[in-house]
Amino acid sequence: MAALSVSVIIPVYNAEKYLRQAVESVLAERADGVKEIILVEDCSPDNALAVAEKLVSEHSDIIHVYRHPDGKNHGAGASRNLGIKNATGDLICFLDADDYWLPGKLARPVEILSADMSADGIYDISGMLYLDKEEEEISEFRGVEVSRLKPEEIFSALLLKSVSHWQTNNFTVRKSAFDKVGLYNEDLPLAQDTELALRMAALLRMVPSGSTEPATVTRRHGDNRYDPQKVSASPESRWAHMRQVFESLDRWFSAWSVPEDKRVMFRRFYIRRLSARREFRTAMRKASKYGMLWWGICCFARFIIPGPRTLLNMMRG
Repeated sequence: MAALSVSVIIPVYNAEKYLRQAVESVLAERADGVKEIILVEDCSPDNALAVAEKLVSEHSDIIHVYRHPDGKNHGAGASRNLGIKNATGDLICFLDADDYWLPGKLARPVEILSADMSADGIYDISGMLYLDKEEEEISEFRGVEVSRLKPEEIFSALLLKSVSHWQTNNFTVRKSAFDKVGLYNEDLPLAQDTELALRMAALLRMVPSGSTEPATVTRRHGDNRYDPQKVSASPESRWAHMRQVFESLDRWFSAWSVPEDKRVMFRRFYIRRLSARREFRTAMRKASKYGMLWWGICCFARFIIPGPRTLLNMMRG
């Protein structure tokens, strides 16, 4: 059997300081099947495009740079999608431009996917190291919890948050997997990777790598495209982001052929999260006290329900 080839997609935005290290960490894995490194430059405000073009001039046989047709900034999801559409490898990996791989990152995933053609991808390969802006280690995550999961357990573990630390950097999938689940939802401002992870877990056969050693280094700094410190930590803000993810998943579950048990599991979970909302509980208490059921329903709709179609879908179970 011919060795599987790997396309590595790196969205580039405001990462002039880090891009070369990211690319060189992937070049070091060429022996494990790296066929191409696709840099998608997303209208960076810094000098990242020039760095990307310099890297191409040094490694034109393997590095390619793409930009969005209109030359504007479209976000990480759209950039990853552009990379997927232009990828020619059997497998696809992602790496953020301000992060980098540790040696041996690809060996185990490529070995597993070469031997097991029934597997669509590797879920959450091994672990991660986190660095702060001073380049000092701030935490380490080892993939023990993931390595113990069976493929059929991954969806419920993700949905119920018993598995954490899922990152786009940490999976390897066949390119054909995106024909089965679709691309990134470019309309989601946050949590695009979480939403895609749930889609993959619901419909694909994702297997753990079995390794618990860190294979990726992730930076946490003020220039991150998504910095948790810049996002409101209020419950309302968190719920707004979560609701967008739920709405996107609900539309996807309605449009794709997902096993019924996972469809029901998702909608029951969604209903439980809705009914736990403070606004819903307050509305129902007042409706019960004053006999104003219509008022409670209006409050429920105002604060909770994402849309009539979603409500009907949930009622269908």
